[in-house]
Amino acid sequence: MNIFEEVKSQTNLKDVISFYGIEVKHNMFCCPFHNEKHPSASIKHDYFKCFACGVSGDAISFVSKYFGLSSLDACKKLIEDFNLPISLKASSNPIERMRVKEEARKRQIELTKRKRLERERKQAIYILADYHRQLHQLSFNNLEADSQAIIQAEMKRVASILDDLENLKDDNELDNYLDVIKEEIGKKVIEWCN
Repeated sequence: MNIFEEVKSQTNLKDVISFYGIEVKHNMFCCPFHNEKHPSASIKHDYFKCFACGVSGDAISFVSKYFGLSSLDACKKLIEDFNLPISLKASSNPIERMRVKEEARKRQIELTKRKRLERERKQAIYILADYHRQLHQLSFNNLEADSQAIIQAEMKRVASILDDLENLKDDNELDNYLDVIKEEIGKKVIEWCN
């Protein structure tokens, strides 16, 4: 993995743009490369594109254009500003090079895991929110008091799970919690949503 790939894998474009003082709302921001008052640039999959002036790129090219730097200098700036654990010095020691490669591989594995967990979190939130919505609609039917009580209790439980999903920050806790959700209520949710 070269320095550019390492910097890209360890930075988030939205965080980079915000760090340099540009407000990002709902992945939209005012493009700093031309004069405008309303957001015309958007972020998608760690790339940005301005629909007014056409400028686009990733975190490195954003910093490069914003500060008038070369791509390498933009990488160095990101490493320094975000305190990234990336060495700019090429070691002549083969053992040291192997260690650095192994660290980069481990960081990439961790990043991949984080992205997977975030995808699973979003998917679980979407499914549970749909399940909660269907329960809510069902609660308006003329059901017996026992059924209404069961539905209300289930709605509270789902709302609590949704809150937990939104607030969990630790990757291991989130991974374990997602496993519990899949096991405990996955079948019930699938039945209701189908």
